[in-house]
Amino acid sequence: MRINEITETIHGESPHTGLPCLLVRFSGCDIKCPYCDTDHSKFYDWPIQKITNTINDSKLKSILITGGEPFIQDDLEAMLEGVSKDKRIIIETNGNALIENERLYVFGNCTIVMDVKLFDNLKYFNPINLLRLSAGDVIKFVFWDDESFKAAIDFVISYNEKVSWGIKWVFSPTQELIKMGKAPKYVSAIIDLQKEVKHQEVIFQTQLHKILGVK
Repeated sequence: MRINEITETIHGESPHTGLPCLLVRFSGCDIKCPYCDTDHSKFYDWPIQKITNTINDSKLKSILITGGEPFIQDDLEAMLEGVSKDKRIIIETNGNALIENERLYVFGNCTIVMDVKLFDNLKYFNPINLLRLSAGDVIKFVFWDDESFKAAIDFVISYNEKVSWGIKWVFSPTQELIKMGKAPKYVSAIIDLQKEVKHQEVIFQTQLHKILGVK
């Protein structure tokens, strides 16, 4: 499997912001996001056993699997099978690659964080993935201006009754918005949205790892 890096850090985003974790970052993706911070040309070919041994040997219980896109990795299921059942797995996915439930059921202790890409008129969103999520999973939006924020709000209003009870909707402003002091103006809209959405939580977050300057 193509490993970009494996390192100890903290979760920078919901649902476990600030919790220490082992970050497993793959290389390779089916989308080229304009704000991607992963160098996909950098990777090491690791056998599955080496990856699972590294995860199982870690004293950290929380494992963050991120991209490159995990669900385009051919051996993801085999990797999960080899991970100790006392580990908590969080898989970050881009909303375009198909989430295959069979791979998750093998492990059982997985939380999905699906990052819906708001650029190009949601060109890279696969609506089938909404049906693959369950209570506790996360649908996240990174927004950078009023238009992208409105697109995220409209998305929640359109789909909140079609997804599982207990989904978390997470809104994450870019660092540029925060630095310009423009992020606070969106808080009232988040509060109003929570009043309208009755069966899921709506969360406004900042990306802690970027604020701290860690991976």
